Amino acid sequence: MSSTERPTTDGNAWDQLEQLVDKLHDLARTPIDAVDFYRALLDGAVAMLAADGGAVWQRTPDGRWDPIYQANLRHLVDDRDADIAAAHQQLLTRASQNRAVSMLSPGSGTAETVENPFDAQVLVGTVPVESGPRRVI
Repeated sequence: MSSTERPTTDGNAWDQLEQLVDKLHDLARTPIDAVDFYRALLDGAVAMLAADGGAVWQRTPDGRWDPIYQANLRHLVDDRDADIAAAHQQLLTRASQNRAVSMLSPGSGTAETVENPFDAQVLVGTVPVESGPRRVI
């Protein structure tokens, strides 16, 4: 099958993907606030992938990662648990240093480094920005 041919397995999923990409393409060419763009991206991707949630994070001047926009993520990232919060911050820092998108299995890592402290699979990658701090989704 060529890269332009439609897969025959699930046309509905393909249609959803095309609609999301078209919407993001249109939004990217309008004077839209970054939060509104990320809202459209995450809400669409979370729904299409049937994911538990998602977020776009930006590093603050003090080195912490704060969400720019999050979709249904509060139940996954509990900042009241210091160990989980620290592991999550480390996950975001590692992701920001890698240009590749990574899929991390639940609870994966080594004794020294927890790759994914959550009970859910995590898809993580950097977001290129023209100016300002790097972002992680």
